[in-house]
Amino acid sequence: MVVDKERINKLIDLMEHLGLEVIIALDKANVHYLCGAALDYSASIMTRDGRVIVVCHVLEAERAEKESWGEIFAYSSYPIESYKEYMQVNSIYEAIRRVLSKEVEVRGKFGVPFDKTSAQELHELRKNLSETDLIDVSDNLNNLRLVKTSFEIKNMKESCKVTDRVMNVALDAIHEGIR
Repeated sequence: MVVDKERINKLIDLMEHLGLEVIIALDKANVHYLCGAALDYSASIMTRDGRVIVVCHVLEAERAEKESWGEIFAYSSYPIESYKEYMQVNSIYEAIRRVLSKEVEVRGKFGVPFDKTSAQELHELRKNLSETDLIDVSDNLNNLRLVKTSFEIKNMKESCKVTDRVMNVALDAIHEGIR
């Protein structure tokens, strides 16, 4: 997986500016923005030094390894036969706490996009990360996402070329009376 280093650097600058130790995203759009993959049942975590950590359900672990640029930590709330190593925990929030406890110091200011995080999710994060101060980074992340990096522009152009080819094939196949 190719890493969007420009995006990572913008996120590091944001974290330094706001005095954040970590940014945590639980929603699909921001999970994708932080780790490069739109994963279900997952969280993306970025540390101040630019490390990207993905906490995902064991059923998403293989896809996460293929599509994201983060270090993968899998979890499950029930025993499962898997070739992947995983943590058995009660929830993703417990998995996040466990991973962060091993990887960073769990104190200080942690950024979370409140606009994409439910009240229940915020409650669970606060309960599991009680030593931290959760800060709303909704506007900051939205503003970063508005300005595209050269990596994103390159991918958008390639997607447009593929779409254009597909539409030309479809136009060539259309004729009167077709169902």
